[in-house]
Amino acid sequence: EYDVEQIVGPRKVVAMQIAASLLVLFALAKDADINNIKAQLGTVSIGWLITATVIKSISLSLHEVRLWLSLKPAHSRPFWPTVAIGYTSGLANSLLPARGGDVVAIALLKREQGVPVAAATAAVGITAFLEAAVFALFLLGVLALGLPHWEELIGAAQARTAMGMLTGICLASIVGSIILVKIVSRKKEAVDEKPKKLGIVSFIKETLTHTGSSLGSKGPTLVNVALAFVQVPLLVGCFWALVPTVGMELTPNMPIMAVCGVIAFSALSALV
Repeated sequence: EYDVEQIVGPRKVVAMQIAASLLVLFALAKDADINNIKAQLGTVSIGWLITATVIKSISLSLHEVRLWLSLKPAHSRPFWPTVAIGYTSGLANSLLPARGGDVVAIALLKREQGVPVAAATAAVGITAFLEAAVFALFLLGVLALGLPHWEELIGAAQARTAMGMLTGICLASIVGSIILVKIVSRKKEAVDEKPKKLGIVSFIKETLTHTGSSLGSKGPTLVNVALAFVQVPLLVGCFWALVPTVGMELTPNMPIMAVCGVIAFSALSALV
């Protein structure tokens, strides 16, 4: 395998990265209404915009650190190259439908870090799974704290149904993870690192084996979960800070659950 930096040099690599970033910005902006953007910029709060950007940057960085942790213990790789791959996949997610950036992350982990495809798939899946589980728990907490308000807004039956669904998701996540770890620990099968021609069923089994092995590693998993508990509130906080950025007021009539709902529907729409 070859190293791009050795072929074209580090300066040219940086120039290529800058050019790629500018190309992405052009792709995102080419269909934008420039006049409308200029009009909106006049009402933007620079302070809140900087706040939202800083919060988002920290949240995104924590996500990529968690990707690095998800590779442990069997496929631990250098920190910075793995985090850089995470940033690249995050950028790709902004351009590709149906979480296409996750496929990019898997491909880069295989190509650049030599991680088996099944293990890379497991790492990306674990990172997303733990974030989704913590987000569901966060939503459950927000809903529980504002239950009287939501019962008045959408009705008692609907509010309690939502709480039941979120509780079920959280419990299913915990129980499913424990069962998977137990199954893998009982089998104690070493995963063959050599590339093989596998069918889809064998690939799924190998991916689940890697997932169970990684989740069964207490240290990295506990740190991963702890970082997810920091990342999710930061993610919500970023959207929360964007509200006054565009000139809207943060009032009690705009509860944080509304912000969470926007994030949840945005995540679902990316898969449709």
